[in-house]
Amino acid sequence: GSLSSQPISLNKTTENYFVTETGSNGILNQYIAESSNKSNTSTAYGSVFYQYKPDEKNSINTNFTFSNYRCQTFNLYKDLLLNNRNEEEKDDKNTTDFFLEYAHTFKNKINLQAGYGNSWQKLHSTYIVESMSAPFTYSDFRNKLYAYFSWQKNKTFGIKFGGVAETSSPNAGGQKNSYIIFQPYADIKYQPWKSLDFKVKYRSESNYPNISQTNPFSSVIDLHSIRTGNPNLKPEVTHKISLQTNILRGLITIEPYYQFSNNYITETGALRPDNIFEYTYSNAGNYRKYGVEARFSVPIAKVFFLQANADLNSGYINYAGKTNHVNDWAMLGSFIYQNQKKYTMTGFQYQKNMRKSITAQGYNKDDVDFWIIFLKQPFFKQRLSVMLLYFVPLNWGVEQYQGSYIKTDLYTESRKYDVGIIKNFLMLEVSFRFNKGKSIAKTEKNIEIKKERDSRNVF
Repeated sequence: GSLSSQPISLNKTTENYFVTETGSNGILNQYIAESSNKSNTSTAYGSVFYQYKPDEKNSINTNFTFSNYRCQTFNLYKDLLLNNRNEEEKDDKNTTDFFLEYAHTFKNKINLQAGYGNSWQKLHSTYIVESMSAPFTYSDFRNKLYAYFSWQKNKTFGIKFGGVAETSSPNAGGQKNSYIIFQPYADIKYQPWKSLDFKVKYRSESNYPNISQTNPFSSVIDLHSIRTGNPNLKPEVTHKISLQTNILRGLITIEPYYQFSNNYITETGALRPDNIFEYTYSNAGNYRKYGVEARFSVPIAKVFFLQANADLNSGYINYAGKTNHVNDWAMLGSFIYQNQKKYTMTGFQYQKNMRKSITAQGYNKDDVDFWIIFLKQPFFKQRLSVMLLYFVPLNWGVEQYQGSYIKTDLYTESRKYDVGIIKNFLMLEVSFRFNKGKSIAKTEKNIEIKKERDSRNVF
């Protein structure tokens, strides 16, 4: 089980905007606006599971989880044009998840893995604007059956295939829908030599809309734009096909891929007749993404390690008769020195992770880029650990602004958020490990906690 909380006193964000409106004749208006947000969030879950393995060829796993998510959010918008708006939102969501899985190994190197699972959730949401209250209820019940077969002929060739069939029955404010979702899966592995192997992979996964995407209430962004959820969003299924090539037993990996979806959940927007631009969410008709991932890890003289991974891609979304195209790349590189006698570890790292997430009419750009150097040293038989980390103020290869961009026939908007404050950050971490008495063997389960809302976190 787990309990977590973000108290309202420590969970505050204030965004200050300098807004410039332009038209065909130049600048139309300029003003300063402020949006203050504070929220109190708590999450709790408990899980009980059972594992049974009567012999080496059979095993049974089952798990039941209950979770609760509560959030109370206050938002105040004001500008120098004397426009003020107070908003309050209360969310209370309960979720249960259950699965039962059976696995069997046959004599001819064939493995079978099959199971059943279901998920139930219910959300009660209340939206209050200037003392006017509006309730909203959302529930969903899902069932799924899945099965996977694998066959390892020899060290050279192996296959695995299967998939998931899932049903979803959402009820959004009294409007009921039913969906059937298929998620195929396939692996074909071929290893002609010890230092080279190939794997053709086909993956698919479902994605369900979160609270902020389905909530039908409209919240103010600024004087001329609002955001409204879409309670009629369909579940999204994304497919990915790739060819993974491992060289020198995985020291170098190259993996070109193709990703696509016919019901991709994306942000959209349109200008209303009252000249208010309304952001919302839709299932885009056609999403595709081409890219290549590369990874390598090179040990040098057993004390130096050079590691890097990169992702270069191009995304496309066809929406309302138009195609939006975004190119993007990301990289993480590290050079590490480790003294095996004194257990000293030091090095530097470069992260280029301010990525553009494509939308139907633009993109959102978040995360951060940085250069860091670090030093980690254990003491007292590795019980005490001290690490010093410094964000170097280098500009090369580093973007300083998060933001977003959207363009329609009648409206264009771009936003920038300066996150240059991360430069010159100095962080110190000290940890101490206590050991006493007998060691206790325990089994840990990784329970996925679903993200409930798109809160803007700078870091």
